[in-house]
Amino acid sequence: MSENSLMKHKVSLRAHHLLCIQFFKGIGYNAPFAENMVNIVEHLRENPEVILTRGADDVCRACPNLQGGKCLSCEKVNGYDCMVEKLCTLTSGNVYFWKELVYRVKEEVIRKNLRRTVCADCQWDAVCR
Repeated sequence: MSENSLMKHKVSLRAHHLLCIQFFKGIGYNAPFAENMVNIVEHLRENPEVILTRGADDVCRACPNLQGGKCLSCEKVNGYDCMVEKLCTLTSGNVYFWKELVYRVKEEVIRKNLRRTVCADCQWDAVCR
């Protein structure tokens, strides 16, 4: 997704990507994935509206694990999404402002040291420690 098209719509995010973005360090599955994530992170600084979604979101669109519109690890990441939604009292399908989501994730997951409860089996766990 180009930076220009990103700025013309609400950002679509899965709940667990709220955590991923907090720990993003410029690396990812491959260069297109990392570039897409950088664009999303930069746009989120403007506090746009974010629609919380289940299934492929704006981050997933550049992920090599998204095949045929479905994540190869969908059961695992769906569990991550459910846990973040529960801990942060969020509802898939609702629209939030980015800063509100950051606040909730920091207060309800990160500061309470629950991140590993959500996604300790993620292949990127070491990046988030």
